[in-house]
Amino acid sequence: FEISPDIAMLAESFQQAGYDTGAFVAAYVLHSRWGLSRGFATYNDSGVHGVDDLGGEGHNERRGDEVLDVALPWLLQQRQAPFFGWVHLYDPHAPYEAPDNPKLVIDTSKCSPQEAALTLIEMLEVAGKISTLQE
Repeated sequence: FEISPDIAMLAESFQQAGYDTGAFVAAYVLHSRWGLSRGFATYNDSGVHGVDDLGGEGHNERRGDEVLDVALPWLLQQRQAPFFGWVHLYDPHAPYEAPDNPKLVIDTSKCSPQEAALTLIEMLEVAGKISTLQE
């Protein structure tokens, strides 16, 4: 399934309004080949591919720590414009495989994927990159 070019994408609206746009995805179903990258100046889907892309065995997802390794520097960078960022974590799907040697401040081997996502949000709040979330 590929998204029709006639369908307006949310990221395109943000980009047209002057936002810096970036997406970091963990699953092949969100790969740029399906049209989801429209409107994102940065769209990182590296490491996820289907069997039909490269032949042989596909790699349909990547762990959250791998996504956050590339997302955090983009999210925390200094910029003049506001930003719209999309970080997709695949880890909540079974079976969950914790990383052997985590490299991030967010150690997903010691917390659930939900806790990792909340930690990411807290890091962005502390860095002044997003407003405090309201419940």
